[in-house]
Amino acid sequence: MLAYQSLKRRRRNQWVIGPDGMPIPAHEAELYKATGFIGRGTVTTSPFRLDADSYKMRYVFPTDVKVKVDLLSMADGETETLLLASGGGVKGFQVTARGDYCFHVEADDSTTWEIEFMRLALPSQRHS
Repeated sequence: MLAYQSLKRRRRNQWVIGPDGMPIPAHEAELYKATGFIGRGTVTTSPFRLDADSYKMRYVFPTDVKVKVDLLSMADGETETLLLASGGGVKGFQVTARGDYCFHVEADDSTTWEIEFMRLALPSQRHS
């Protein structure tokens, strides 16, 4: 038991460089990783788990076609439109309840698109 606690304490004291160039606790590095999807036409992505928190989504769509992205809750089927856009950019969104979600992307059959999302604030950076 003592060896396990020591290993856990050592991990908690390790730091790594985050994507913004600032040091973050090593045990939170996994939370910084972006999850992405690439597709063509209308697609519902595979489910993924989100905690109640703030997130940012980066997207790349054709400049001449509008693409709609909805966040779909697997628990109750409720949807929230996150964006209707063309071109590329970044959009923030809020998740109010921890659960499994997926994106429903609506686009023309010939339209290719890319989206990725990541958490905005890590637990160690929150000021409650």
